[in-house]
Amino acid sequence: YDTKNAGSGKILSVSAGYNVNDGNSGNNYTLSIVADNTGVINPLSITVTAATNTKTYDGGVTAAALPTITAGSLVGSDSATLSETYDTKDSGTGKTLTPLASIADGNSGGNYAVTYVTDSTGEIDKAALTITADDKTKAFGTVNPALTASYSGLVGGDTSSVVTGLSLATTATTASPVGTYPITASGGIATNYVLSYVDGALVITAVPSPAPSPAVQQASRQGFDPAGWPELDWQTNIAGSGGLGSVGVALEHGGQVASLEPGGEEGAEDAFEAAEEGWLDDFYNYLKQFFAGRNAQPPTE
Repeated sequence: YDTKNAGSGKILSVSAGYNVNDGNSGNNYTLSIVADNTGVINPLSITVTAATNTKTYDGGVTAAALPTITAGSLVGSDSATLSETYDTKDSGTGKTLTPLASIADGNSGGNYAVTYVTDSTGEIDKAALTITADDKTKAFGTVNPALTASYSGLVGGDTSSVVTGLSLATTATTASPVGTYPITASGGIATNYVLSYVDGALVITAVPSPAPSPAVQQASRQGFDPAGWPELDWQTNIAGSGGLGSVGVALEHGGQVASLEPGGEEGAEDAFEAAEEGWLDDFYNYLKQFFAGRNAQPPTE
């Protein structure tokens, strides 16, 4: 043959070193050598069979197991690189593994007729994915911030979009007092992941107290400290240091709010009566005495 490679229409030629036995060293003949171009070399049949394989989901279809040649064999210096792949990247059992042979034979593998045998016992286990609720902070009395989460364990270019149905919740509400509240994650579903959750924390901070107005500072200097009155939890916004008509006060006590706006005693009395707290009358009298310059005593509840 002209080459060793399988194929048809191959050239067959007479081998050098032939002999003519005529008792005259072939000199009795004039020889013409004619080649034949109908030669055929058939590929050698081999069978490559996939092996079972189990792995954890990694976003790809490659398998660590290697197939084997189960029928026939490579000849001469020929070699083969064997591998196999899963039918899909997704987790599951009973998955199909398909073998592949890359044969180095000088003929791009054409010297072999390869039969591939698949394996249907492949398995891809789900990967571990941790979802952590992000910590948040807000000021007392404000609405809860948007709750978010972080993901650890995504593989193969996956994003958080592979998780559906995730719920983030906290026990804190707009009215919750200052403190720390859990943020929990639950309910997520992901085809290729086993989910675990880590709680976050929502910290509610106190609203910073406003700087005292000149009138409150004056009251302090005269021995009247509004913040020190027994069981009196209030916030002030007092403007001016003149008569009652130039005073504005906002009070909170026991969850009720009353306001004294500039404009005279009648409007102030109406605001105090609306709060339905007897101590407000005492406080109103105190204000009148204080701004009149008298030595008033702090009111009692």
